[in-house]
Amino acid sequence: MKYGICPLGIIPLRIDYNHRSEQVSQLLYGDCFKIIDQRKGWFKIRNQWDSYEGWITSNQCQEIPEEVYRSNADLELKHSSNLMDYISLPNSELFPIPLGSDLRQLGFLKHKFEGEFSTLKEKRSVD
Repeated sequence: MKYGICPLGIIPLRIDYNHRSEQVSQLLYGDCFKIIDQRKGWFKIRNQWDSYEGWITSNQCQEIPEEVYRSNADLELKHSSNLMDYISLPNSELFPIPLGSDLRQLGFLKHKFEGEFSTLKEKRSVD
């Protein structure tokens, strides 16, 4: 089984694996997911947060080890709390992220965040 994380501000989640397919949801920065199928250039994923399934383009995500995916559910939930915030990339470039972005894997992604955030300790099951 493969796992991934959203390293971009937003990734569209589509009902089928083509760009003309309806967008049914979206991943926000830091969302972790399980890759449950793949087609040329596309991953079918199951979002760790709400188990929602859909297709994303494979070049917009970053694969992560299973242990990072599983440990994510045990970390204190930490979300960006401003309409628009910024993370610092390793080269010090600022990158915009939207409200509600998941900040638990900043260290894994080697990003820094200095904005406002909200926390919530909630145990979630990991399938």
